[in-house]
Amino acid sequence: MRHLLILFVSIYIFTGCAVQKPDVPKYNVKKTDKIGYFIKSNDKMLHTHVGTTVFNNFEKKYPKQLDKKLVENLLKENIGVELVDLSKFKYEDIKNLIVAKDKNWMITDEELYSKFAKELNLKAILLVEETRTVAQAGMYFYEAKSSGLLTSSLLGMHRYFAISGFDYSLYLLNPIGEVKIDNVQKFKIIYDPMLSRYQEESGFKKIKSFKKISKEELSILEKNTIKLTKENISKINDYLSK
Repeated sequence: MRHLLILFVSIYIFTGCAVQKPDVPKYNVKKTDKIGYFIKSNDKMLHTHVGTTVFNNFEKKYPKQLDKKLVENLLKENIGVELVDLSKFKYEDIKNLIVAKDKNWMITDEELYSKFAKELNLKAILLVEETRTVAQAGMYFYEAKSSGLLTSSLLGMHRYFAISGFDYSLYLLNPIGEVKIDNVQKFKIIYDPMLSRYQEESGFKKIKSFKKISKEELSILEKNTIKLTKENISKINDYLSK
């Protein structure tokens, strides 16, 4: 029942209550242009376990593996433009700088816009935000609030997912607009008792205890979440010119 509820909620979020935004204007970010970036991430890695009933569910925090610095390095290594760190600014100010209103894109803070577009000479801003992830295996949907490990135990069958819970948005400054980078894959099955290829690809084995993940298991998980994040960040290059 819980899984069906998540499915209905997800469909509602992505269809029924979606706000119709203006068309994205034609734009071109060159290799010589500068893009600002801001990374908003959680402090801890999360192990989310979904059992057969809600009474078996739990969440447990672990030291962060996929931290802000690691994501920052992946950005610099995989995006083909000059990047400018905007961490000294406020997240909400950046997120709300360009909004959709009356079928048009609007600037909410002219002073801040001028700071970014004229003083810093930025072509766009990349916002990287860690959010919830809905992972799917067959007809079942599972929710994780943060990056890390998601495990499910349904009638004795265990599945494990590596979660890279980052969303990516490109805020255009000239012309103005917002581009949602929507082809990212935020989860990856790394263990499935019915399909051994997942174990072969990930190197992940069935964990000894759901309640306490070992250092070796965390190390293999880290490799998978980093790989997944790198693949997603590489896709940003496809959105630099449209």
